[in-house]
Amino acid sequence: MSTDDRLQVAYLKANTSLTESLDANPRLATYVRSLELRKFYSKADDMQISTARIIQRLSQVNALCIVILGQLNPLLKVALTDIFKAPSVTRLSFEIFTIMDFGEMASLLSHVTHLKTLEVGNFACGHCTDHPLLDPIPTIPPRSIEIDHLLLRIEDHGPRYHSRLMKWFQRET
Repeated sequence: MSTDDRLQVAYLKANTSLTESLDANPRLATYVRSLELRKFYSKADDMQISTARIIQRLSQVNALCIVILGQLNPLLKVALTDIFKAPSVTRLSFEIFTIMDFGEMASLLSHVTHLKTLEVGNFACGHCTDHPLLDPIPTIPPRSIEIDHLLLRIEDHGPRYHSRLMKWFQRET
């Protein structure tokens, strides 16, 4: 068995144990205030499904950090969308991720209704172009969010994408 296989088995075993603990004592889930998801760049369904099952049990997360996010299993995508909708989530951080277009980002952010802090790190845009007229600002209007803290880290190919993201934020509704 390879090291990766052993790590995957250990991850699944730990997630199963945690799920059982949260089911046995649901109150434990209310103590989880911060959630960080790292390195979901492969679509390993069993790992993503076990992670989704844990996320579905968390009701009081206020800070969500996503580092290296790739293609998501549908169950994990639903779990993340649901947690974005939670009124407790006020802090959102993305680092090293890919969006397909700015509409996808706008749609994602529209779910976080109580957002106060947004940090966006190195990201790429899969279907965005270098020419701003060919990749318009998303048609999804920004809604009125009072963000207390906005941090855009510009690295690698970030400047052209970040400027479009900022234009979207600055649009009047």
